[in-house]
Amino acid sequence: MSLRSLTKTLLRLEINAPRVATRRALTTSTVLRTADRPLRPMPSPIPQSSQVLTFKEDYTSVHPTTPGHSFGGNGLHATAPEASVSEATLGIASGESVTEQDRLIMKNDPLLSQVVNTLMRDGRKALMQRLIGEALIEIRRQTNANPYTVFRDALDMCSPLMGLTSRKLHAKVVRVPQPLGHRQRIRRALLWVYKATQRRSERTFPKRLSGEILDVINGRSAALKDKLNLHKDVMANRAYIQAK
Repeated sequence: MSLRSLTKTLLRLEINAPRVATRRALTTSTVLRTADRPLRPMPSPIPQSSQVLTFKEDYTSVHPTTPGHSFGGNGLHATAPEASVSEATLGIASGESVTEQDRLIMKNDPLLSQVVNTLMRDGRKALMQRLIGEALIEIRRQTNANPYTVFRDALDMCSPLMGLTSRKLHAKVVRVPQPLGHRQRIRRALLWVYKATQRRSERTFPKRLSGEILDVINGRSAALKDKLNLHKDVMANRAYIQAK
């Protein structure tokens, strides 16, 4: 990504970013200006409350399955590489328990393989494959939809567009915005979702993970707030975009 396109991306983020009240916004002159011309509410990237996914509602009738997500709703899209859902992933988690076919799909699919490798602990890959498979089974049971599509769309919704790296500029260390690759964005989203699952009250990890994925789809997850906070930090440090 060139410097010009990166600057345009930051400007679009600034335009689409929601207004946040500051101390300066509470002055008399500012209040008079806003009273003459009130600010219009910006469109939210979170689905409306009327689109909350119910227990027996069909997922595909509410949420589109097109890869990619938008930030701010005004034409700024970060689309993941086109990846059609194969026939193998359509049949994942179709039973009541995790089978060897499900493990083979998770091993060969790039997204599920990254999920397993990112979340597993102490090299226990078989255990994490079983837990992810049980979470997908729970998603299919609650939504009556393809759990792979629901899982992919949820990660796509809470994956950030840009990140921050520390770099030394003269005598101080600054945080420089930079665009993230597809795998980097998925990893950020996974870690945010995993952190949110640790605050849930369900007893097992598959139920916590499936519940958090559905909360992301319905716009109630803390992972969406983490994504928005990161974009705000990117806008706050946009002055250092040319730092080398």
